[in-house]
Amino acid sequence: MPDYKNKHGENWVTSDESALSDLRKENFWKTLEHFVPISSVPFPKGHKVVILDVGCGECEEGAVLNAYFGSHRFGQASHKAKVIGIDSDAESIKTAVRRHRLLGSGLKKPPFAVPTYQFILGNAAEMGDSPLIPGRVDVVLMRHQFVKQDYFSGDRNWALVLGECLKKMDKASILIITSFSDDENKLLMKLLSTLEVSVEVNALNPHRISLRYDYIEKDVAIDRFVTVVRIK
Repeated sequence: MPDYKNKHGENWVTSDESALSDLRKENFWKTLEHFVPISSVPFPKGHKVVILDVGCGECEEGAVLNAYFGSHRFGQASHKAKVIGIDSDAESIKTAVRRHRLLGSGLKKPPFAVPTYQFILGNAAEMGDSPLIPGRVDVVLMRHQFVKQDYFSGDRNWALVLGECLKKMDKASILIITSFSDDENKLLMKLLSTLEVSVEVNALNPHRISLRYDYIEKDVAIDRFVTVVRIK
């Protein structure tokens, strides 16, 4: 498990997973507050906002996405936004369902007919084949997708996933991608340069949480870089 550091480079001295989870959620909220407005993308409104969380894992950020794009305060549940998560790991999806069952339970009753959270076990590279995912969404999130160093020598799965994401977007939709490292971000930007997209923002995140691994010398962080993309 990595060591967590604060913005001053000091170690977080807690091993309490609940406290660490709260820290990650708070910093992701601050990340959205910082980057969504400066991206000059019109904030989705006037309808139930649909957020697609690709490679969601256990979807720790689900409640943050729901509250922020549902125009509520941090820690509040909103009926104005629906989070759809997809991941290929069965255990992670089970955990995501358990984690969000109580959060969404109070909003699943009439007049809120559409559930607030939905989690799908599946391959994000084949999202177009799923009847469970709408043809168009307002927000797509891809956090830490581990762009592989050998992408340009034949590993195209990540590009396929990105292509599926873009198919779910129109000109009013936004794609938010975060990167662990400088190298990952550089590979991402190289890939995006080959696509018909507009990069609205690509910057170092002031609300990143630095990590330290004994076997990694370079700087890595949760949401180290944030990239906001629209289709042209």
